[in-house]
Amino acid sequence: MELEVRKAFHTRKLIGENIVVVTKIGQRISGEMLEYFEKNNAIVVRNFKLWDTNSKGKLEIVDEGDIIILKGDAWCQLICPKYTKV
Repeated sequence: MELEVRKAFHTRKLIGENIVVVTKIGQRISGEMLEYFEKNNAIVVRNFKLWDTNSKGKLEIVDEGDIIILKGDAWCQLICPKYTKV
């Protein structure tokens, strides 16, 4: 008897969706998910905005651009408003 293992969710399903990526150092990157590489767990975000906490503790945009690639060891959380709205 073989045991079949299936993933309940595939990160690739978020391609084309607006997401927020939280890095391990607390920064946030928002934009459209362009690609996800399973081999090294890297994420590519298009039309990104980089948010960081200012001296008053509020998030502010510190950088923005066309494309950013986040290595798998750089991020710790993905938030997709389309799926996380209650």
